[in-house]
Amino acid sequence: MKSLRFLDRRAGYSLASIGMLLGVVVPSVIPAFASAATLTTRSIAMSSSVAAATGADYSVTFTPSGASWQHAVIDWCLDSPVIGQNTCTDPVGFDAKTGVSISGGAIGTASINASSTRIHTIIDGTSASTSTSPTTFVLSGIHNPTAVGSFYARIYTYATVNYTDFDTLGTTVDTGAVALSTTDAVGVSAAVRETMTFCVSKSAPGVNCSGTDSPSLILGEGATDDLKALDSTHVSSGTNYAQISTNASSGAIVNLHNSTVGCGGLVRAGATNCDIKPSGVNSNGVLDSTGGLALFGVKLGTPSTLTDGSGTFQAAATSSYNASTYYMDYATGDTTGVTSTYGSPFLDTDSLPINNVNMPLTFGASVSNTTPAGLYKATLNLVATGKF
Repeated sequence: MKSLRFLDRRAGYSLASIGMLLGVVVPSVIPAFASAATLTTRSIAMSSSVAAATGADYSVTFTPSGASWQHAVIDWCLDSPVIGQNTCTDPVGFDAKTGVSISGGAIGTASINASSTRIHTIIDGTSASTSTSPTTFVLSGIHNPTAVGSFYARIYTYATVNYTDFDTLGTTVDTGAVALSTTDAVGVSAAVRETMTFCVSKSAPGVNCSGTDSPSLILGEGATDDLKALDSTHVSSGTNYAQISTNASSGAIVNLHNSTVGCGGLVRAGATNCDIKPSGVNSNGVLDSTGGLALFGVKLGTPSTLTDGSGTFQAAATSSYNASTYYMDYATGDTTGVTSTYGSPFLDTDSLPINNVNMPLTFGASVSNTTPAGLYKATLNLVATGKF
């Protein structure tokens, strides 16, 4: 499961409106700053309002009066937005200097003055501006206050900075204040259940393994099943289909298991000898279209993606199964390969989720002129395992 965080800036914006109103009344409340004009349309948008968040971006926007300015100072105060008020407590944990960078603005290339302290940020530009259009600075890499609640930014512009502290501002050009707020993170979680649908069918399955039928095959030449028999002039074949769907994050692998322990091919009823051997292993040769070899194997077809399907269904990366030759992965001793406890890797989804993809599986067998007569069989089992 993953936790998603929604960053709510609305509190910051609504409080910013309060800050604007408070800033507007400053000139009438504190006559000492009556010469400074008011920064209008002020706002600070926070990329994260979560308390103690690191690496936050603050987009500072204001509209100057048009008087020439080249520098700006921002006091960050916990207790009051009122310009010139002789209290400005440092927000605990807040840092708008260490590792913080700046971009944008109307005063050329701006930089953060390294001599500034954490409670205020000094911005030095390379050229003066007399624009009356809104300007925006983005301060990147800020560490938010550690406590949830309101704090404030007092913004001053200067032609030449002669700022001392929040109580001794020097000669400002424009001033204004903005209110901000930190919040707790809103944790949203959800679960998606692991799913996998896998089937084997003689007929090609429809969406979500619909329309399946028995995958049993009778190999041989003849007009009907009860007359079919293998001969040395043909490779007799039959096709089944495997379909898989899974949301496993690492996809799925399908193992093939053959019941004929000690053989890996087809075993004659009442006998222990492996008279129809697995194709492609142990120097048995490879079954091809000419027949004449007593061999048994399977080859892959071209996978088909259904209407709502997606993903890759293919030969397992560690296997030798393919689309051109019949093969059966048998290893002497039965500790590995198709006759081992869990069978051998046969198909996989390329380590990705997959949805409604069919893989044709063509099983083929032939005999030689000396292959003993009888009824031959093997029980094959395909086991799909999701890698969640």
